[in-house]
Amino acid sequence: MDLGAHLMAHFFLEWYSGLLLHHGERLCITTGAIFLGTGVKISAKVGGMHWHYGTNSHPTEATTTGYYNTVIRDGYLPILRMFARHRMTLCCTCFDLLDSEEKNNSRSSPETFLRQLLCAARMCNVPLTGENSFARLDEASLNQVIYNSRLYYGGAYETSLSFNYVRMNRNLFDSHNWNRFTRFMRRMSNNQTFQARLDSRGSESFLSSISAL
Repeated sequence: MDLGAHLMAHFFLEWYSGLLLHHGERLCITTGAIFLGTGVKISAKVGGMHWHYGTNSHPTEATTTGYYNTVIRDGYLPILRMFARHRMTLCCTCFDLLDSEEKNNSRSSPETFLRQLLCAARMCNVPLTGENSFARLDEASLNQVIYNSRLYYGGAYETSLSFNYVRMNRNLFDSHNWNRFTRFMRRMSNNQTFQARLDSRGSESFLSSISAL
């Protein structure tokens, strides 16, 4: 890319990401006014665009969501600062994903993406709700959730952390899956400040929520 094209791309991405931030600011203000004084906790989701994260330009983030995040520019810190100003909770996925499993795209890095997002959330003292990306119940996936949760919570940060297990389905109640999942829930609930719950959106199961077992 020559210098002129580079400057044009920078101008467009800066302008477009700025528009999205202004739009987010308006939504935060409006939502905060609607629920003012009700005690309702409001969360906002940041899309887990980890494909091509290992490249310098991060094209998936730029073209799919408008996040201007590159190897030399942090595109998530301004978003988290906005959430902090309006006391929003960050909701994000990818807690269950491993880089080693992204065989179809060697430049995909859900782990590094999530670390950047968690770091920005901690810097801004923004509460977090994590989610899994797939309805997987294997040890590797559940252990990855625990590992990423510990990355966020701890140290000098007095931040709030919760986790939604989404896309729950009937396979959860197979004996081997259920036993593995209850062990996972106990491990997640060891820290009394940590909330772990299930989310049955889109599931075929009647179970809607579960607390520490």
